[in-house]
Amino acid sequence: KDQIQTAVKESTVEGSFMATISSEGSRIDINDLGAFGEEGKKIKEATKQQILKIFASEVENNEEFRKEYSNFKFDELVNNIIDWIDEDAEAGNGGDEKGQYPDIQNDFIPPNRPFKTIEELHMVAKMDDKIFALLAPRITVYGVKGVNVNYASSEVLKSLDARITDEMVQKIVKRRSSPEEG
Repeated sequence: KDQIQTAVKESTVEGSFMATISSEGSRIDINDLGAFGEEGKKIKEATKQQILKIFASEVENNEEFRKEYSNFKFDELVNNIIDWIDEDAEAGNGGDEKGQYPDIQNDFIPPNRPFKTIEELHMVAKMDDKIFALLAPRITVYGVKGVNVNYASSEVLKSLDARITDEMVQKIVKRRSSPEEG
């Protein structure tokens, strides 16, 4: 802290800087959608279901979102995310992966590799700003395996298992926030 204050005093640059520290373990690893092998299939499917549950919860609880996206095929979007990551050229929605990007004349789209940044999601077919804004705070690209329930948002907690209710989530949040019970 002292070093930062000294640097600020000595600086000739005017402005301010803000940093936020958050737990990546509280987020869903989007790159798990590219998992392969026998165990990888389970991880991939579980990750896909978690993301679909986030969308379903938003449709259920947000009237404005429901009006705009009631007919949106979120499973197709998640398949496009998978196609961005997986190594084959076959699209999860049928056909060739590159067919999802007819306006882009680039042999490297989709790149068939894990996401390097969250912002890269903007390039996935059918992704828009509202869906990105919904996903971005709930996902990571930093390879954290498993979700740390001590830091996960309510939406991420509910996405872990269909049997987790709002009441259970409230109890988890209350308990982890309590010095006596946490």
